[in-house]
Amino acid sequence: MDAYLLDFVIQQRNEAVTPWVVALTTATRPAFVMVAALVASAMLVLRHRAMPLFPAVAMGLAWVSSSALKYVCGRERPGRELQLLYEYNPSFPSGHATAAFAAAMVFTLLCRRWWVLTAWIVAAAVGLSRLYVGVHWPSDVLAGALLGSMVVAATFAVMRKVAAKRAR
Repeated sequence: MDAYLLDFVIQQRNEAVTPWVVALTTATRPAFVMVAALVASAMLVLRHRAMPLFPAVAMGLAWVSSSALKYVCGRERPGRELQLLYEYNPSFPSGHATAAFAAAMVFTLLCRRWWVLTAWIVAAAVGLSRLYVGVHWPSDVLAGALLGSMVVAATFAVMRKVAAKRAR
């Protein structure tokens, strides 16, 4: 199923679209998304919001979880002949998808509706971009999406409980 879905996406490649997809997948490297989470945390501190470190902690945990799983699982990426960009580390789960969906979940928990919808659309586009450039199997992207979302949701639940206990 993975190979079939990946082949389908790769067959949809288009010369006019490819530079945009490559730009999206490059701009959303997990390290860049983590920097954005740190900026969001700093903004929350300045606004005196509850749980100001939540974005940075949640995104950091998602990143660490994804990185650790890559080396535990050790899954190889699709063949080099399919890749528009060369990626060398293990494939499962997708770090880009983990970071993008973790960020979307942070937006869901902290922001207004417009930003939430935009964040999920961008996360889906990032996941699809990883297939388009041929560096992940669909199950890598799905696992990254689930991992990122779940780690953020769990982090939020724990940090909210801790904040509530401190407020008493």
